[in-house]
Amino acid sequence: MKLSKIELKEIKRCTRYNNHTWARLTLAHYLKHYGLKEAYRNIQQLQEFFHIARPSHNLQLLRNDLDVILFALAKEKLENFDEVYKCF
Repeated sequence: MKLSKIELKEIKRCTRYNNHTWARLTLAHYLKHYGLKEAYRNIQQLQEFFHIARPSHNLQLLRNDLDVILFALAKEKLENFDEVYKCF
């Protein structure tokens, strides 16, 4: 599996606008891992609920744990993982 240039561009756009949680959610969507996608969506909703630009310390720890799973899965599934990882 390989992400297209359009998909990479979407992830880059999210990180350019400092929406790293949404970028991770997008990657989980492209990997078709709906459990991770839902987890990142919940973090995003909590950020929006509390009106914070970046995750609080506890949300950051949770996101870091999810990132380990997400990037391990991406590395396993994606032929162009290095390109994808540079987007973050």
